[in-house]
Amino acid sequence: MESEALMGIRDAKPGDGAGIAAVQVGSWRTTYKDIVDPAYLQAMEAGPRQAMWERTLAVPDSGSCTLVLENGDGRIVGFLKAGKSRDLAEEGSAELYVLYLLEAYQGAGWGTELFRTMRGRLQDLGYLTLHAWVLEGNPAIFFYEKMGARDYGMQETVEIGARTHIERSMEWKTIF
Repeated sequence: MESEALMGIRDAKPGDGAGIAAVQVGSWRTTYKDIVDPAYLQAMEAGPRQAMWERTLAVPDSGSCTLVLENGDGRIVGFLKAGKSRDLAEEGSAELYVLYLLEAYQGAGWGTELFRTMRGRLQDLGYLTLHAWVLEGNPAIFFYEKMGARDYGMQETVEIGARTHIERSMEWKTIF
């Protein structure tokens, strides 16, 4: 594991799509291995995700932030994206869309650092509250609770591969 001095968090930029997609696929395969259909996880490919991320990063959104975590070699090993809530109509409500770290970097405090950096960016953008949809059984639920989130009481059903899953809404009443 890299020392803290060699790791860094920065804004994502065009050209980061391959690294972000690799983290997304790698993280899904480890985090959801006992939750999501294994055939679905095995079929995941970084290529389509890379193209989607490159399109997203090519058109900056002034109401959101996309952050990457780099190791000492400059390789992206984690990322997050947050911005205006897609579900809540309340003014000042943000949503954490994704937060993924490669398994080797989980549990070392880097998710917390990404979250803290995001919190500051969202505050600067004028957001007051935050929520995230989290797949039932995802160990990140405990991380979000540690970061101050509470179960909002909303659930939705999602299809992933050949299985139906429940997503829970987690909420931070204030992001400060």
